[in-house]
Amino acid sequence: MTSSEHPQFVQRLTALAEVFDAKVSAARMALYFETLREFPLREVVGALNHAAKTCKFFPRPAELREFLVGDSEDAVEAAWMAFRSAMSRLGYMSSVLVQDAALGEAITAVFGGWDAACGADLSPEMWASRRKEFGRVYRVMRQRRVSGTRYLTGAAERMNGGRLDYMPWVPLGVIGTNGEVRALNSAEAAATRLQLREATPETSLEALAWPTEPQRALREGNPHDDDELRSEGAV
Repeated sequence: MTSSEHPQFVQRLTALAEVFDAKVSAARMALYFETLREFPLREVVGALNHAAKTCKFFPRPAELREFLVGDSEDAVEAAWMAFRSAMSRLGYMSSVLVQDAALGEAITAVFGGWDAACGADLSPEMWASRRKEFGRVYRVMRQRRVSGTRYLTGAAERMNGGRLDYMPWVPLGVIGTNGEVRALNSAEAAATRLQLREATPETSLEALAWPTEPQRALREGNPHDDDELRSEGAV
């Protein structure tokens, strides 16, 4: 929310307080606004409406945030299941377009890349450890509200050196925002890669597929992201 949207937020929160017969001071209003201001007003209004329908008492800021981001562990489990499904259905040779940016970042941070993730030969105990690490990274990325898609290079594209003339024979799959996994046919893959190049004309597809750390940080807008993530214990 922006500062200009503060009056609308106050109006909505005041209405919610009346529903619960609660008194909300100006200081409390300000605290609620600062706690929720990272979210768009439209989404905040939706959370307030949901609270009016489901809460028995006037909601605390943490409850409203939970309405906005969903249950954290449920979201992590859904992302992990989508990732594991994609591993078995797409395989290490395929490159993958991940429409959930937090999922794409978690795969890269925990495994180093798509083909590395697919090729991981781990014991059940090590998989359990990676699952916990994945959950920490995924939650951090969701809290940062990272957006966009992530293009993860598979073994076929990596071995071909990213040459565009080889791309028609390089498989491409998609992990959708709803967790759906789909392998694209050659025409769909070509169209998808063309859209990616047109969306970032100053960047080659190879750079999209294999971003260096400075490139990645620049696209995210924070050159210290990796250090910050380590300091939070996510990697």
